[in-house]
This record gives sequence, structure tokens and C-alpha cells, in this order.
Amino acid sequence: MNHIEKNVENIIQSDTNKILNKLQSDYEADAPEFREYVRINHPAFWKKHRKEWDTIFSNSTIDYHVDVTIEDFGAKTDSG
Repeated sequence: MNHIEKNVENIIQSDTNKILNKLQSDYEADAPEFREYVRINHPAFWKKHRKEWDTIFSNSTIDYHVDVTIEDFGAKTDSG
């Protein structure tokens, strides 16, 4: 199952990279709303830079980790 988990992790990582790239490059849009994290956890930074947030978001490096664990590998049936 480790092999399947790694494959799923790689697919999620790849898809997420594509989405973030498109949001940052094509749309310059913070759809994941990282701004809310910044606003809440770094209010002084947010107050100073909120008007330029789309540019900051578009030029930021976003690091994340994908970890998939498959706990059950079976089919569900309707016994009704």
C-alpha cells in the first residue's frame, strides 16, 4: 500500500502545484485565502501590505507537504 500512497501523494502534489501556479501567474488571485492567515496571525504586516497583497501572493513561494495514508482499501456495498 505504500506504493499507492506515494503515487496518490505525487498526483496531489502535482495537481496542487499546477493550481497554485495558475492562481499566482495567470489570475494573481489568492483563492486559497492565505491572506486570512496573514491577517489573523501577522496583523502588523497585513496592515502595512494589504493593498499590495495580490502582488505579494503572486510572487511568493508556497511550501507545503502532502502526506497520504490509506486506512481501508475496500469496496462499499449497499446492503439495503
